[in-house]
Amino acid sequence: MFNRRLRRKIRIGAHSATDNRPKIIKAAIICTVALAAIITLTVLLGNHLKRQAENVDSLIPSDSSSTAGGTNDSSEPVAQYDASAVPVIQAEYVTLSSSVGINWSERAQDLKQNGTTAVSLILYYGDSVVNYSSRVAQEMSYQGAQSGKTELSEAIGVLSTSGIYSAGCFYATFHQKLYPDIISIYRAYEAALIAEAVDAQFSEVTVFGFGCDENGYIYAGQLFDAARELDPEATLGVALPADVVELAERQLLFSSYATVADYLALDLSSYTTADSLRAVLADALTLINKYNVRIIVSSTLDGAEDVLAEAGIINWQKVPD
Repeated sequence: MFNRRLRRKIRIGAHSATDNRPKIIKAAIICTVALAAIITLTVLLGNHLKRQAENVDSLIPSDSSSTAGGTNDSSEPVAQYDASAVPVIQAEYVTLSSSVGINWSERAQDLKQNGTTAVSLILYYGDSVVNYSSRVAQEMSYQGAQSGKTELSEAIGVLSTSGIYSAGCFYATFHQKLYPDIISIYRAYEAALIAEAVDAQFSEVTVFGFGCDENGYIYAGQLFDAARELDPEATLGVALPADVVELAERQLLFSSYATVADYLALDLSSYTTADSLRAVLADALTLINKYNVRIIVSSTLDGAEDVLAEAGIINWQKVPD
């Protein structure tokens, strides 16, 4: 259903940061013009849009090949997914932008002294908040030209030179829009933001925000295909919500997401105690091992690393509460 490509190797050294910039900026401009047109049409055709809203079920994509039902966690084959090629990291959460500014050379030095080999950085979250200085967001008028936020090329350049792996976190929202044309525009916008981060030499981007139904992986595949059209070298993973562990059809959902992503993660950042984290890991350990799943935990959870080590998990990443 979705185009896959061979996994890229982690890039050592920098290539020209402007290679894909014209395509990315062009995509942002197209999004801007299209968004203005859609807003105008929304005003002029309000009655038509109201009728669409009454038939909102027709806007949700369907996958006729998917079926619900419980399955054994290790029984179903995984097409095109190579668990042995999944990036394995231990990433500490680090603030990407600050109102007082960040000296990235000093930060990289401190990280190296602390033995940190990978960092987790929030790129996009909330209601279309871009957490860095973005030309794409500026073209869309979501950010001022003098935002005061971190320049990705500067930060990632310093981290890369210091041998620190950069793991981006992106909280997608395009699929939550009501109308299909709006969904398409915001998908293009979010894809351009992801490509912008990849072009700035992010090692990978993990996308959050998709649900526990068969439509989630369809939305994820659409976004990933759009991002890869702008930057084919993108390494993209999807973070499944914690609720997936409790579902009878969890094997089906993991295998479906595995058809579109380079790697899978499980977002357990909502777990607030070591005991609760330990319990959910034990319940899902077969799936975690099968897919070499990245475990996402809260940066403020005491004892999280010890619990992960007890379960034999070495692929993890921290995010803020």
